[in-house]
Amino acid sequence: MTGGVAHDFNNLLMIISGNLHRIKREVTSERGRLALGAIETASERAASLTRQLLTFARRQSVNPQTINVADRIAAVREVLTSALGGAIKLNMEIRADLWPIFVDPTEFETALINLVVNARDAMAGGGTLTIEARNVPEAAQVVISVTDTGEGIPDDVMNRVFDPFFTTKPVGKGTGLGLSQVHGFAHQADGRVEITSALGKGTTVSIYLPRGTAPAQRTATGHRAPGSATILLIEDNPAVADASTGLLEQLGYTVRWASNAEAALSEIDANGIDVVFSDIVMPGRIDGLKLARTIRDGKPELPILLTTGYSESARDVRSDFPVLRKPYHIHDLSRELAKLTGHGVDSATSGPSADASGEFDAIARDVAARPKAKARS
Repeated sequence: MTGGVAHDFNNLLMIISGNLHRIKREVTSERGRLALGAIETASERAASLTRQLLTFARRQSVNPQTINVADRIAAVREVLTSALGGAIKLNMEIRADLWPIFVDPTEFETALINLVVNARDAMAGGGTLTIEARNVPEAAQVVISVTDTGEGIPDDVMNRVFDPFFTTKPVGKGTGLGLSQVHGFAHQADGRVEITSALGKGTTVSIYLPRGTAPAQRTATGHRAPGSATILLIEDNPAVADASTGLLEQLGYTVRWASNAEAALSEIDANGIDVVFSDIVMPGRIDGLKLARTIRDGKPELPILLTTGYSESARDVRSDFPVLRKPYHIHDLSRELAKLTGHGVDSATSGPSADASGEFDAIARDVAARPKAKARS
């Protein structure tokens, strides 16, 4: 049920976010820009909530990589500092010999932000928050702990903290999905979460994650112009196709559209196509994944990018084809297509993952505006 709702809901959000990019270029009044900003923030938070639900249900499509923990924490430090405000001191205790970990970088960064925001809400009068990371040699794991000096968790609440939608915060101040996302992320990554707490003394939440063995990857951003590449967009929903076409054209691509796999194969045979960009979930006997494999068999040199709001199939195809999660932003699309078209990456940075930056922006705006809450979720 969660997957089915996520698929349809993310398609709706794709239409909203895709058309927002178009409207932004035409709106010049201050009131109009403020209204568009509010719509964009709401759509980003809606997308974040959907991802949190999928993560808790362990249905999120993940892309595990070997990453450097210190780099990833540094990448979101500005967001963490913004969340904490001036009354809370942030300590970092990251061991120099720390191993890399094997996780989805976006889910890791989101989990860390959720823990920090939750800890902040437990320290209404200020305090100290410590992020510690160390190796656990006997388990071949790395543990990342977030410790606050807040009010602690009562015993009657402790056994419910990971329940989705459970929150002790006032209505409108919390969704009850923060710790649910952390729990789902850890278990989907073959790790675990532990909580220790004492009333009046504070709480420690520790995430144990598997050690990575391959060289750690760094996040990359920035792209050169795509030139005159022609993209075949395969999408059965006309409204989603229209929104995606607008983003692709803003990036400088020529776009051809096919509404199903059969039409796509005919288009590839008849015209010069440089990249195939296909939804995974489509009606008919050939879905996007089967279509991609058919194209790969006949034209192994043709780059293919898949996308989905949610699909069980996406959990198994990342080693064969890149998968872009809906709703995506224009910089997400640019990043993935730049890799496929050979207009690669200009520079490496330690900034947040490109497909998470919109979500982090929404969280940063939200935590800056949200009043301090005494309870935790």
